[in-house]
Amino acid sequence: MHDPWRRRRALAIGLGCAVALFVLLQPGNTLDEAEHLHAAWLIAHGGLRPIQDFFEHHTPLFWHFLGLIFRAGGDGPEVLYAGRVLMLACAGVWTWSLVSLARRWAPPGSREPQTGLFAVCVFALITTFAQDLIVVRPETLSLALLGPALVAWTRRSLVFAAVAGVLIGLSICASPRFVLFAPMLALTGFSPRRTAVAAAAACATGTAFVLALCPWQELLFDVRFSGLLQHAGHVAVLIDQRYVSALILLVVFVAGALFRSSRATLLWCLYGAGLLAICWATAGQYLYPQAFAPVLAWVPLFVAWLESQPAADAAQRRRFLDLSLYGSLPAATLMLWFAVSNYYSATAVTASRRILLDALPAGSRVFLLPRHHPITVADATYWGTILLTDAPGQICEAVDDYRARYPDAAVKLPACDFVADLRRARPAVVSRQLPMAGPQAQFFELTALIDKWYAPADKLDAAPTLPFASNVYFLREQGAIRQ
Repeated sequence: MHDPWRRRRALAIGLGCAVALFVLLQPGNTLDEAEHLHAAWLIAHGGLRPIQDFFEHHTPLFWHFLGLIFRAGGDGPEVLYAGRVLMLACAGVWTWSLVSLARRWAPPGSREPQTGLFAVCVFALITTFAQDLIVVRPETLSLALLGPALVAWTRRSLVFAAVAGVLIGLSICASPRFVLFAPMLALTGFSPRRTAVAAAAACATGTAFVLALCPWQELLFDVRFSGLLQHAGHVAVLIDQRYVSALILLVVFVAGALFRSSRATLLWCLYGAGLLAICWATAGQYLYPQAFAPVLAWVPLFVAWLESQPAADAAQRRRFLDLSLYGSLPAATLMLWFAVSNYYSATAVTASRRILLDALPAGSRVFLLPRHHPITVADATYWGTILLTDAPGQICEAVDDYRARYPDAAVKLPACDFVADLRRARPAVVSRQLPMAGPQAQFFELTALIDKWYAPADKLDAAPTLPFASNVYFLREQGAIRQ
């Protein structure tokens, strides 16, 4: 293949296929993906309302998007694949946006067929190494809304400014963190009239969202509780090394860009540094990876900007692109191999959840951590799948803190009482680690109750995820309950 453009295109297609398979089959986020899919199922299938009928602390736009799966007939733990296909579609929209932006930002005389490919390459690497970016979470939908918004903003008309405002408003509604991208409009083509139109459209979109899907009292609760949850519990923080790698990319690109010494590039660098500082400051004591999603989205955007600028040595830039493509494809392929060989891969976890679902009697209710939850089964408790074990009793400590700080708030939470939930509902299965997620004061009582009423069963011995069978306990037969 002697044509350089055809060779680069073939490498880019191969890289895209490897990353797409990785996104579908990787372990992903076994906690959050099940949580969001289950919330969407409760809304679409059961007609329940978040906060009122089951506990959640995210905005609901993403669940209505995922609800398309269940309204189309999706059922069972296999909906994880459908959710990831939707996330792949979102990633595809973001990839198209990166290429479009790189070409629209470039002066007409400096556009080349491969313009935008380096930004796509960087996005692919971030996707495979920062594995919580393109998963079934609201930030992925926000990316798919932000990208077209920025593309529309480049069209320089009031109509497209309004479109950009609506899309940015929806992006913020899906994940409030993406309000940090509102200054991008000023950074990439400030115009007082167009900015006013975009701001008005974004505000109108947010108002419609509040009126239709998320009353402002619930939105305020989401913000308050999420802030408390990030500081509840006590545990040593381990920084995710994958995100350190992605942030090193940011530092490298910023350092390299500063050599260009243009005013616009300096503004981009300052904006990126501000994003990093804000994300780090709001990540809480656990430094949750999702808090850094805006930074990880900014990196390929910045690379697209750098690509759009005229190069003093175009041949050197093309050689750098070739090197990036040739290096990224085997790296993504290796990460794909690691993903599918992991016993927490999507196929292994989904098969384990399917075995559990088939073993449950019809109409069963469960009290399970999200990593074990079959997704399309009703819960035995108000707390649903929002059961965390990052620190002992974290969720219940945050609940107690919220009840103490906001006694007169419109949104009120019941007290965490997992013992009462177990006694009342007698769920068919429970997670062995449930005492770790429950109130610390109930740890020993919960442990004793689970030991008395529940036991592991050979029904899950065929589960390909090895710890699955030992961590899900079934309700004993009436005569076998310990005294």
